[in-house]
Amino acid sequence: MFNHKLFRFNIQDQLPETKEELDEYLKNLKNLLSDQQQEPIFAHLYENLSILDAKAASLLQFNSILLAVLAIFLTADAISSTAFFITIAGIFLILISSYLLLDVVWVHWSAADHMHIREDHELKLLEVRRSRTRLYRIAWNFSRGSLLMVAAVVIFELFLKITEKV
Repeated sequence: MFNHKLFRFNIQDQLPETKEELDEYLKNLKNLLSDQQQEPIFAHLYENLSILDAKAASLLQFNSILLAVLAIFLTADAISSTAFFITIAGIFLILISSYLLLDVVWVHWSAADHMHIREDHELKLLEVRRSRTRLYRIAWNFSRGSLLMVAAVVIFELFLKITEKV
């Protein structure tokens, strides 16, 4: 079955649209902020989400470097067919990793109904942190696999060059 959330088509998620929704959001936010026990909990959870954002952004940059390196291999005139297929596999791993990372950096705003009950809000933030951490770790492993593909292409091509000279 098609899941529109997989592709993040619903760009209005978590955004209050009507005046009534905005008023409810502000009321619930003020209620949450007046609770002194909430501040350290939310500070911790939002700090965790910020760390995940920064790590995902760094991994996206790393992926772009790996993609550029693999693209250079593809443009080489004398690349072997084995190295070509390894390079293509590495590119696919990077693309999968990058796609997952885009979900990690998706903007999450707490909705008014999450803030109505303090425990619901905490649980929702924990769920966001858990799902994003999982996605990040999966994406990290795809990137690591792609890095291994780069190493394999370099080693394979060097091995071919050495054996040709012997």
